[in-house]
Amino acid sequence: MRRPSLTFASRLRRGSAPAIAPQSREFLTAVFDGLRCDLIDGTVSEDPRSAGRTIPILDALLAGLRDESEMSGDDRVRSYVEELAKATDKENEYERAVCEHRAFAELCNALDRQS
Repeated sequence: MRRPSLTFASRLRRGSAPAIAPQSREFLTAVFDGLRCDLIDGTVSEDPRSAGRTIPILDALLAGLRDESEMSGDDRVRSYVEELAKATDKENEYERAVCEHRAFAELCNALDRQS
């Protein structure tokens, strides 16, 4: 039996990601604004055509985050966010960290029951 994925990207695909909290909104705005600036300045090694496609996606995300309006339902925006979330999960070893956290929490609970 396949274990359900715990990653943010999988929750995003299923549409069950929670509303964006103010602290998360601030973080995401800084991330997307920084990416946008890097693309414009050329500090990110992305070909100009790809950068030209990415900047409007970042603009759409930033508009939704800043104005607290409804986020874009555009498939390109969703796909970009899903790929970025997957890359972040992989880079940060998200599933491993969740597994380790759960294992230590279960161990602490087991030790508490022994006391």
